[in-house]
Amino acid sequence: MDKNTKAPDVLERIKRIYGRNRRDYIKTFVRIVYAERFLYNEVFLKSRDIHRREFQKMEDFLHAVKKSPHSFKKIAEKMDLEAKRLRVSKDKGILRFEGKSIDERKETGSGSGQADRIIDLLKGLKEGMVYPDVIEWMEGYQVIRLVKQEGDEYIVDSVSIQKRNYDEWFWERAKEVPVKIYDEKLKDKFIKEVGWARMVNLR
Repeated sequence: MDKNTKAPDVLERIKRIYGRNRRDYIKTFVRIVYAERFLYNEVFLKSRDIHRREFQKMEDFLHAVKKSPHSFKKIAEKMDLEAKRLRVSKDKGILRFEGKSIDERKETGSGSGQADRIIDLLKGLKEGMVYPDVIEWMEGYQVIRLVKQEGDEYIVDSVSIQKRNYDEWFWERAKEVPVKIYDEKLKDKFIKEVGWARMVNLR
């Protein structure tokens, strides 16, 4: 935590509050912070089961467009998905395609790392064909079709879908865990003053 924190001053103030009580610092602060990070990064984002509905929708879309690659946009519309045409370049990243070459444009696109990955996936793919697998990103899924290559630029049709909302999933699961507060005054204060208290399964 000391090495990776983005707020060293805040962390230092927290450590001063605990003083020499390292045991409580680990138990009541470090474990909780790391538990939240682990839950989000290692469980929520990586679980295919949690995002089963979203992944299945992209699998169904992929299956349909493999049969008819040139109907990419029409199939997306039928399935209530948004198809975008993108221009992908290692130098400029990812841009919405507007019929201009990257040399004619001043702006730089987003996601240079994503652009590199997409370009690597497109290698060996013929123009007009769909990449054969659903692409998983940290927070979503994507299906792409190579429209054409223009030098170092790739024009692709793309459909993306976001993974489930973390807070929605967290509280859905949290409601299954019963919570008992034995101190009635503390319980009453918790209910009145904590905004998310109504989400807790109080017993």
